[in-house]
This record gives sequence, C-alpha cells and structure tokens, in this order.
Amino acid sequence: MSQLSSKKRRIIVSLLSFSMIAQQSLLPVFASTISGAGSVTGDSVIHNTDGTNIFNIAPQAYNQDTGFRRYENFNLSEGDIANLVMKWHGVKNGQIETKD
Repeated sequence: MSQLSSKKRRIIVSLLSFSMIAQQSLLPVFASTISGAGSVTGDSVIHNTDGTNIFNIAPQAYNQDTGFRRYENFNLSEGDIANLVMKWHGVKNGQIETKD
C-alpha cells in the first residue's frame, strides 16, 4: 500500500475543505416565493419554528363555487406546504370556510 506524502495530504485536505465551503456559500439557497401570498382576504402564511412555512391561499376571483387565482411566481421549497382553496365560501372569524 502506498503512503501519501505530507504535501499531498495537505493538498487533498485543502481541496476538500474548499469544496465544502464552496458548496455551502456559493450555491444559491432556494426559498418559497409565492407572488401575492397573504394579500387577499382569507390568505395566511404560518411560519413554523422548524423553519418551514404553511401557505393558506384563497382565490382572488370566483365563479359560483370555484375560485381562481393567478401567480407570477409559485416556487415552493422542500418542507413547505401550500393549501390552495378552490371551493370558496368566505372567511368567518378569520378562518377559511369551504363548500363541499
């Protein structure tokens, strides 16, 4: 079995250290972005202590019992939840009411 020289070990350790630092600092971090979330009556965004988010999204417009909403951006990170309420009835005491 061949032995690595001290100089080669230092180079390998340096390269591994640099690659770990680069992975953490140079790669972009993706976060949930939902355009307009929280801007419509019935919307809510809940920030959990574990860093995840729950988006309760109400429609902007509705036709009879079906709700509609348009998004410029809808990116959901791992662990986050988006509840899209499409059967809209209204908001009562701050809670979304839906029709079955």
